[in-house]
Amino acid sequence: MKQYFNLQNLFLFAIIVVLPVCVAFYSLNNMIEEQYNATRELISHDLKQQVANIETTSSTIYQIKDFFTSLLDDKKICRQKPEVIKDFIEKTDKNYPNAFKWIFLDENFNDLKINSRCILQTSLKLWKICLKGGLYFYYINTGFQPDGYQPVIKEYHDKRALFQKLTGDTAKPEHIFENKNSVILTKWLGKKCYIIWNEDALTYTQFKTSKEIAGLFVLLVFPEYLPENIWYKRLVVRRKTSYDKYKFPIATINITNNKGFELDSELPKDEAFVSGLIDTYNKRTNELFEYKNYLIGTTVAKEESEIRILSLADMSNALRKKTNMQIMLLITCIFLVITTVSITIYLKSIKFIGISLRQRIATIFLIAMIIPLISLISIGKIFIAHEEGRLKESAYVKMRNGLEALSMHYKDTPRLIENDTYEKIKSNFNKPPYTIESVLAGLKKSIDDGIIQEYIFFKDEKIHTTSWKNITPLMEKTFQLMGNKIAELEEGTNIKKDSNSNVKKYVDSELSDYIDNITSDNFDLSRPSHLRHTVFNDIHRYFMSLKCVIDDKICPIIVYLSDDLIEQNFAKREFIANNLAAQELSKSLIVPELSFYTTLPGAEKYPQESPIWTNLKDVLDRSQKLKIEETGIVNIENENFLYLVKPLFSMNTQSYLPCLLTSTKPIEKRIRDVGILLFALSAFALLGSILLSFALSSSLLVPIKKIDSAAQQVGKGNLDVVLQEEGNDELGRLSVTFNEMVKGLREREKMEAYVSDSVLEAVKDNSDQSVHIGKNIETTILFSDIRNFTGLSESNTPDKVFEVLNEFLGGVEPIIRINHGRVDKFIGDAVMAIFHHTSPEHHALSAIKAAVKIKEFVSIMNKERTQKGLFPIEIGIGISTGQVLLGDVGSKHRKDLTVIGDEVNLASRLENASKQGHHTKIIFSGQTLKIIENYVEAEKMPFEEIRGKKNAVQIYEFIKFKNSPKEV
Repeated sequence: MKQYFNLQNLFLFAIIVVLPVCVAFYSLNNMIEEQYNATRELISHDLKQQVANIETTSSTIYQIKDFFTSLLDDKKICRQKPEVIKDFIEKTDKNYPNAFKWIFLDENFNDLKINSRCILQTSLKLWKICLKGGLYFYYINTGFQPDGYQPVIKEYHDKRALFQKLTGDTAKPEHIFENKNSVILTKWLGKKCYIIWNEDALTYTQFKTSKEIAGLFVLLVFPEYLPENIWYKRLVVRRKTSYDKYKFPIATINITNNKGFELDSELPKDEAFVSGLIDTYNKRTNELFEYKNYLIGTTVAKEESEIRILSLADMSNALRKKTNMQIMLLITCIFLVITTVSITIYLKSIKFIGISLRQRIATIFLIAMIIPLISLISIGKIFIAHEEGRLKESAYVKMRNGLEALSMHYKDTPRLIENDTYEKIKSNFNKPPYTIESVLAGLKKSIDDGIIQEYIFFKDEKIHTTSWKNITPLMEKTFQLMGNKIAELEEGTNIKKDSNSNVKKYVDSELSDYIDNITSDNFDLSRPSHLRHTVFNDIHRYFMSLKCVIDDKICPIIVYLSDDLIEQNFAKREFIANNLAAQELSKSLIVPELSFYTTLPGAEKYPQESPIWTNLKDVLDRSQKLKIEETGIVNIENENFLYLVKPLFSMNTQSYLPCLLTSTKPIEKRIRDVGILLFALSAFALLGSILLSFALSSSLLVPIKKIDSAAQQVGKGNLDVVLQEEGNDELGRLSVTFNEMVKGLREREKMEAYVSDSVLEAVKDNSDQSVHIGKNIETTILFSDIRNFTGLSESNTPDKVFEVLNEFLGGVEPIIRINHGRVDKFIGDAVMAIFHHTSPEHHALSAIKAAVKIKEFVSIMNKERTQKGLFPIEIGIGISTGQVLLGDVGSKHRKDLTVIGDEVNLASRLENASKQGHHTKIIFSGQTLKIIENYVEAEKMPFEEIRGKKNAVQIYEFIKFKNSPKEV
């Protein structure tokens, strides 16, 4: 394994594999962190919005009104049977004794006969009178004249002083009864209490007042009998079912005694959780703080209160998702590293060469490009996330600026529409001369067209007629004086500044504020065609004075438009113009679309029919109810929009709620374009790396291919290859070295002809080193010699002698090699060969086969030489098998690898003895016969005296093989 883990391989592996994987891990981990931070930012936004809303909904007044509304609208308590109502109020009294008092009246203002101590029985008749009077006062202020109101109002005035004694001086009765569905803090029989009342409306009139009711419901709440945390507890318990439906769990804690008052059902209830939560709250340093897996926002219920309301957003899913993704990323990176190591080791172990050099270079370049490529993608992803957030925030900023512009537009509305209103009214009149009938017809048409709401027409210093059905004698007298003032000013007569003092003697005390306002210098109707604003008891009206001449007399006309009508006019005009979109269309991709929502019964929305009102109903109602800003994303007809909803505080009644929508398509297109650019840059970088890798590989491979081709030619035995030497770089020097190497191979090839096979075997790198120091081996030695070679040399020229010698030796050497032997040396005209293998057959048998083939070769050679007129030769062969010593012989400057021993000498002596043979002249020893006796037929020859041997040696002459030589 050390060959795989050397310093060079480890360095390459670190650069090519580990470094890109680490960069990929770091970049992808950053992307995971950015995704988590984006999720956290969205949750933080929702959490802050919930905290802001709770500041309003946690107040006692809001909770009492919400409790009252839920009973009236959701439970329809006024429509229940008396016994059902009794069970409910007594159950409530059992839980909170004396804390609530109730009044229930039917549609005819009669009590429901509920026999319970929780009902205000003793003052019920007085409440009935005041409730009915208060309801009629409310109708009058909203422009509706109920039938038979005057006796009711008179009875109310008669009982007003008595009712004032019951409530004390904290609130006037008219404040309670003219402000239905509003919580009034006052006293009842000396005890502090909250009072709220309303009718259960079934249908509405065109004046947006109740036309038919199911009954009236009054609730008195005495806070001294209620626990301090009851409304906070209700806020927590009703989190999911209340009108507001808060998204995150709520908890209330006491910061002084370190106890939790109320915890949401989704939160842990153990003391350790609560104490840890309070401790973390006390140590917080930011607006939002973290505890365990929760992100927490805080609302202070009251400045003097010890109670804090916490909204807890559970971040477990986001944290779990982040952790799981990081673990998967880490496992993937480790798996890649381990897999790469395993594949690399495997490919090296099997000497895998299937990948070309060009592919390897390209692969290395591609892997190297992973580092900048992943970094580019990571940075691009982060940029896209920030760009998306920036564009969305920019859209919200533009929409908020648009709302500010709308608020300024609304302030200008009365001035902008007064001339238009005046001209429209005037256009409904016939041309002069005017008559009473034509003027009244024009005014009626103006009402029908929605230009004005009511009018008062003066003739002969008196109110001639009016469409204002609920005008009281007091108001009638007031407007008569105003009409006189207008007429006198037109005639050039001055009215004294204190003229209004004459009016006050006709004014009841409860309407004095209204008269003071409507007759003040700021409310001057002496200027025709100007809208003048007045407000009383939160009822806003815009008055305008007109004049016409009938029978040569000036006849003043006073018309008025309610604030609702002004707001509707404004909403319709702004919706049609959509100035916000027009202003932004040429400047930005972010183009807001303006819509207006209203909860007024029978009033039009702009647009009238739209999926907006269905998809955003809860958002719109909550924003209008709580007077808060709402933002988010809504899908309308498969298109996403950013929405911003916020009341315009410049509107008096805020009966119309602006809703701004911005399509996310431009943002998505921008993000898509950035993504395409990122993809293009990544693809360009990838393509560039591929092209660069091929260009570099080509510049390297052209000379390398030449070297490779030349090397293959050399491998096939062609040593005449010469490379062109190009340049002084590594490849140029490699060409020079290659040429020198081939030159050396040519020299070696020539040298091999002069060196024995054993020597060549010994000098190989992987040769057995033990042979150099000598070792005993069993072998078969073959000696072959030309008979009378000395005589042939003397009788023939040297060239003929060398010719026959080379022909003989050149034919013998291949025969020996084919039969698994090797030529140890040529000794003049003699050949010494060694056989020492045991497979595929024993070396003794191979030596006999080689000897037979040599004899056959010589026979053929002699035949050919005789035909050419050349002299033939005769040879003898001796073969001996036994133990010999194999090793180096010589000095350090000149060595020979050979075998020595008795068997070598014996083989040489047997070759001399072959002269006495009668058959093949192939002589071998008795030891050789023992090995091959099953394969050959041999003739025993006389004992031979061998020098160095004490006893004569038995020898044999080969006759023939017992079977075919191929079968042996």
